[in-house]
Amino acid sequence: MSSLQQRAATLAENVRRLSHDLHPSVLEHAGLVAALGGYCADIQRQRSVELTFSAEAGDFESTDPETALCRYRVAQEALRNVVSHAGARRAEVRLIRTAHGSELSIVDDGKGFDIVRARTSGAGLGLVSINERVRLVGGSVTIVTELNKGTRVHVGIPVNRDVSAHAGQASERYATSA
Repeated sequence: MSSLQQRAATLAENVRRLSHDLHPSVLEHAGLVAALGGYCADIQRQRSVELTFSAEAGDFESTDPETALCRYRVAQEALRNVVSHAGARRAEVRLIRTAHGSELSIVDDGKGFDIVRARTSGAGLGLVSINERVRLVGGSVTIVTELNKGTRVHVGIPVNRDVSAHAGQASERYATSA
């Protein structure tokens, strides 16, 4: 009976966490910076990754909800990859306001990966998701990875984004040195 109670409690916690991940109400109520900061703090508490988060040079709370959700989901997916695949000891999430828009970067010191193989094998569904989300808001993605030297995901989203101008264009750039 005790084992069943423990399993039920674990299942309830997993469902709660999944529900929060699918619809982060903190994003709507507290804003992007608080939501990303809280998500990073949760990961650091739950996993053995030293994770730092910083938001620099500007107001991120006045951006439209679609763009804020895009940034949050990209960080979520990139950090999921860090935790699940990278074997990283450290990771950093940075959000920066620029003259032309904003930049989000997620950098880890993990094992890196073969980006060409991930794209061609279909194993990189998270990468496809990141690219598609960013493309839909008129931004660009750059992923730089090197075996045994970590991965860097960089997302740029312009202030005056013209989504229709970018809708048919590939917005991703990959670099690898294996």
